[in-house]
Order: sequence, then C-alpha cells, then structure tokens
Amino acid sequence: MGWRTIVVTKHAKISYRMEQVLIQTDDNLVQIPISDIQLILIATTQVVITSHLLMELAEQNVRVIFTDKKKMPIGEFNPYYCNLNRNKNILSQISWDEGKKGQLWQQIIKIKIANQAKLLTKLNRKKYNGMPAEDDLNDLMAQVNLSDKTNREAVAARIYFQRLFKVNFKRRDDENLINAYLNFGYTVLLSIITQEICSAGYLTELGIHHDNMENVYNLSSDFIEPFRVFVDEIAFSKLDSTSFDLDDKLELVNLLNQNITTSKGEFLLSNFMKSFVRNCLNYMSNKNQKLPEFNCKL
Repeated sequence: MGWRTIVVTKHAKISYRMEQVLIQTDDNLVQIPISDIQLILIATTQVVITSHLLMELAEQNVRVIFTDKKKMPIGEFNPYYCNLNRNKNILSQISWDEGKKGQLWQQIIKIKIANQAKLLTKLNRKKYNGMPAEDDLNDLMAQVNLSDKTNREAVAARIYFQRLFKVNFKRRDDENLINAYLNFGYTVLLSIITQEICSAGYLTELGIHHDNMENVYNLSSDFIEPFRVFVDEIAFSKLDSTSFDLDDKLELVNLLNQNITTSKGEFLLSNFMKSFVRNCLNYMSNKNQKLPEFNCKL
C-alpha cells in the first residue's frame, strides 16, 4: 500500500512506464514508483492523463481526485474491483445487523464529540459567554444513545463550531472562507476512507447511519466523523486568512502524512484512519466483537 500523496498544480502530461508514474511539465520530468502512491490530486484543469496509467492506478488501488475550475474537489476515479471477496462482503454488508449499526454509530459519535471537546481545550476555546464548552460537550457525549436517536451530534456541532470559530458561523455559508478549508480537507480525508472501504471489498453507498440516496459515499461519511477535528484545527489557524491558495491546500493534503501518537505508538494519520476503518468493518461483519476505539492524541 502506497504512502505518498501527489499534487499536480500546473500543465502536465501524466503517463505510465515500467512501474513508474511519469509527470511531464513544460520544464521538468518527475518519475515516481506507482507502488509508493496512495493518492493523486489533480489540482488543475490543464492535465492530460493517459488511459494506460488510469488502468494501472485502478489495479493498484490508487485514488485520483479531480478539482474543478475553482480548484475544489469535484470527483474521483475509483477502481471497480479491489478485493477477491467483494461479492461475499457485499452480501454480508446488505444484511448487517441493525442493532450493531446502532451500537457502532453511537460509538463513532461519542468519539467525535470527545475529540471536539479535546480540540477546544487544546486551542483554549473552552469558554464562550462564560460557559465551559468542554463540560458541555462531555455532558452531551454521555447522553449519546443507541443510533444517537436524540441527535446529540447536531447539538454538539452547534456548540463546537460557535466556540471554535465565531458565534454566527454556519457550515452552509459558501461565502465564508473557513468552509472552503473544511470542505477541501474533509474531501481529502474522505478519499482515504473510501479507498480503504473499497480495498476491503465493501460498498461505500451502504452506510450504517447515512442513507442519502444521492450520496455514493454514505459509509465513508459515517467513518470520517472522528477525524474531522484534524481538518478543523488547520482551519482554525486560518481564521484571519483572506485567501485559500495552493499552499493552504497542500497543507491540508499533507495532513495524511502527519504523525500522530496512539496507545500503540506513532503512526501516519492515513494509516491510523485505515486501521480504524478496518476495525469498523470487522465489527460489522462479526470478525471482531469489540467496538473500535480511538486512542489517539490530538
């Protein structure tokens, strides 16, 4: 499994030769072993990519994300077949136990809210209008029930975003530059999670909680929740920014190579994400009876 993230930002031809990805720009030629690559981000509309390379990338389960004219992610190239047990796993996924779905979603939301509380503490954003936000969020975390039927996630999100950013912050405000950081960063994380789900031979369309008929990444959207705080922290550092440029995007992409500390040692964030996804899938498929944990320092 590769580890490198390649970002192409200017006019180039990208092709394949002898296990190498060739990136030919107007003034340079770069060769990268395809086995080293986990993700290619095409951050320009001025790229030509050969069908031979796309075939090789699909066979080695390397994801390719394309951006639009505004330099925001617009689509992905995904392989059809990533796992010999795909048909068996899909049949298992279709019949996943509803009770276990509810238990896993409850666990995911508890982890998400706990991470939000930790980040507020780390960034000294615990208090707003004299109220200790960390205590509020931890209280909400304790109230998360099976399947989060009382939607503590949404209540926590309102408290969290208002304390992390501004009291009038809204996630659906396209004019707010912070949302550009969040949307781009979340897409990068979502791609790695989607890659791991496909690699394990499951469908991203069938979620344990998300069930939007227009969302082909429902399961990925479930599993990304505990990891959003890593993007949020970078977005917080950009509160005074007046632009969202290439360096900002590269910083978000480089999140995947960030070293994090867990109870089992240090890992790249991308590898920790993959491990968490596998643990979730194994739990739902009865390969592991223990709910996944998130022993990671922010």
